Parts: sequence; C-alpha cells; structure tokens
Amino acid sequence: MVTTNKIDGPIRAMKDNNGPAIGEVIRRIRKEAALTIDNLAAETGLSRAYISQVENSKAAPSLQTIRRLCRALKVSPALLFEDPHAG
Repeated sequence: MVTTNKIDGPIRAMKDNNGPAIGEVIRRIRKEAALTIDNLAAETGLSRAYISQVENSKAAPSLQTIRRLCRALKVSPALLFEDPHAG
C-alpha cells in the first residue's frame, strides 16, 4: 500500500497486490530511457547508491525525490502510482 506520513514525507516502497513497487517502475522507466543509474544520479543530484536502494525497495523516496526522479526521466509522478491492471 502506498501511503504518506505528511506532504513531503516518505512514500512506502513496498509492493501491494495492485502492482509493482515504485522502485520497480522507476527502474523499468530508466532502462526504457537507456539511462544508467550513474546517468540518473548525475541528472538528479542523488547518489548512485540511493537510487539503487530506491529501485530495490530498500529506501522510500520522499515526494520531493520522486519529483526529481520523474523530472529527469521525463514522466509524470502519477505514472509511478498507476494500476497496471486497471482499465
């Protein structure tokens, strides 16, 4: 379940029954864009280690971090939360 503790608080990175975790979606989008973790780190100002932790659901990104990642990946933050089974 995706939840927030406050407006800019961490987003839980855990999977739920509705689809992949945020980190899995970020990794897929990054790879589709032919970006390495190093490229994404340079583009966002985040560390390579932190991006890896997010992609592997070991760290829960804040909303501000999600915005930075999505800006670098040129996608809407809403894409990370879409239900792939809806529609």
